Amino acid sequence: MDIHKPKPFHNLREFLGEIAVVVLGILIAIGLEQLVEHLRWEQAVQSARASLHREMAFNAAYLRDRMTIAPCVERRIALASALTEAAARGGAVSSSQLNVQGTGRLLLRGEWEAERASQTLTHFPRPELAALGVWYDQLENMREWAAKEQEAWAKLAVLNNGPKQLGPADVALLRQEVEVVRYLEWLNARNARRQLDRARELGVQPGPPRDDYVKFSCAPTGAEVLP
Repeated sequence: MDIHKPKPFHNLREFLGEIAVVVLGILIAIGLEQLVEHLRWEQAVQSARASLHREMAFNAAYLRDRMTIAPCVERRIALASALTEAAARGGAVSSSQLNVQGTGRLLLRGEWEAERASQTLTHFPRPELAALGVWYDQLENMREWAAKEQEAWAKLAVLNNGPKQLGPADVALLRQEVEVVRYLEWLNARNARRQLDRARELGVQPGPPRDDYVKFSCAPTGAEVLP
């Protein structure tokens, strides 16, 4: 096997030329590596964006349905208030069938949490990432409101299927729960609209409506409130 000895440099120009070739090779290698890394993250961002948009569309469908049933919920609250005041006057719950189911529904944020854990979100454009953060933070607030709303409606279940004798303390607690659901309904309706607007600004349209949810939430109660 022949071993070639390195040729000696005859002058500074040859030496600097060799150094330039080595440096150029290193820079090209680094540039190619950075390009590959950039393309890899660009593909990851596109995949993450598609997953987040699907999750947001699912949640936005609930928000749109929530706005659809808002008049029905307001009527249900008005009925709960009327039943409470009838009980305050007569000391007993009137014959009624009040829908005491909460208006919440499954809200997803698994994709958001997964992308946060994978650090893909750090490669999103800053304005888009900020908008997504606001959307999911508000979504978490709405999940908490739905849980509180469900709890309040569960307490108002005492108004169902009368008659029941109620004392002044019971009536006071029922009035309190009526105000809780009224306030939460206002919060939900107001913020559902804002969330839908934010989703559209991010290029997300709501998914298909849930007709069964709307039908159940707006079903007639057949309640009779005694004077």
